[in-house]
Amino acid sequence: MIVWDLCSGLGGWSEAWTDTHARVFRFDNFELVQDVPFTHNEDVTRWMDWVDNYPAPDLILASPPCLEFSQAYNAPRVKARREGRDWAPDLTIAKAVRDIIAHVKPRWWIVENVVGSIKDLDPVFGRRTQIIGPYVLWGNFPKLPLKGYRNPKGKTQSWDIGDPLRANKRAIIPFEISQAVRRSWFEQPDLSGWS
Repeated sequence: MIVWDLCSGLGGWSEAWTDTHARVFRFDNFELVQDVPFTHNEDVTRWMDWVDNYPAPDLILASPPCLEFSQAYNAPRVKARREGRDWAPDLTIAKAVRDIIAHVKPRWWIVENVVGSIKDLDPVFGRRTQIIGPYVLWGNFPKLPLKGYRNPKGKTQSWDIGDPLRANKRAIIPFEISQAVRRSWFEQPDLSGWS
């Protein structure tokens, strides 16, 4: 089993796979996450330069940066709306993820982002597949058994504003979601439940 984690940040999406027999490849070009185990310094927007240098994945997990889609007070979209300016998100990274998926043709893939991304990412990845709390998922995977899931971070979690990894810490996929994907794999070893 080969798992690719695109825009991996601190590696939360693929964390449940790291203690299995799977081979995990994390791809991110942010210099401060290069010491996260299994991380390769690759820019997904320049995927044609490197994609064929790695073993083809069975599963792609991806979490493009959410700032472009966030509905938080200081996010670009919300600031533009308050200021009466037109604004559209940059879909370059999301489209690069889509193109990587189309090129390597993994059997399964999941892309995650925030609720504010739905209107922008449905046209890129097709209609969203599942929403788990604040996490919206697109892709080819079985429904994850996380009904009623609540984000463990909640609204009270805070990080030092000066922390250069603040955005990565806020964006990390909880282990429970990563593990639900892994368990879905192992509970259906012949993968008959995956479309």
